[in-house]
Amino acid sequence: MLKDMDHFTGTGFDVRTSMQDNLGTTHYDVLARWGTTERSYKTNGNYSKISGILFQSYEYRGRSEKTTLIIYGDGKTLYSAQVAEGVEPIYFDIDISGVLELKIFADSTGRNGYAYGIANCGLYT
Repeated sequence: MLKDMDHFTGTGFDVRTSMQDNLGTTHYDVLARWGTTERSYKTNGNYSKISGILFQSYEYRGRSEKTTLIIYGDGKTLYSAQVAEGVEPIYFDIDISGVLELKIFADSTGRNGYAYGIANCGLYT
C-alpha cells in the first residue's frame, strides 16, 4: 500500500483508517488531505502498476471545491483526474513498468477538513 511506503521527497498525506466518499460509500486505508500535497517515491523499476480510487469526501459533496490528482513517472505525466461536486469516485489503474521515481501531486481548493481521499492505493509487481 502506498500509505506504507517511505517517501523520498515532499509533504505528506494524512492516513485515515476510513472515510466516506461523496456517495456515502466508506473506503479504507485512505490518504486524505486538503490543500496541496506533492510526494515522490523511489520505485526503482520494481513495480508494474499503481491503482486506487480518487474521491471527493462526503463532507465536501455539495461544495464547489475541486481536487486535481496528477501522477508522474520519471517526470512525465502518466495520469491526471479531477473530482468535484457531482463527480463520482474515479478508479485508476496505471502502468508504471520501469518507472524509477513516482511522484504524486494532489491539489484541492478545500479548506478546513478533508476535501478528498485516495483509497486502497497500492503498488503492484
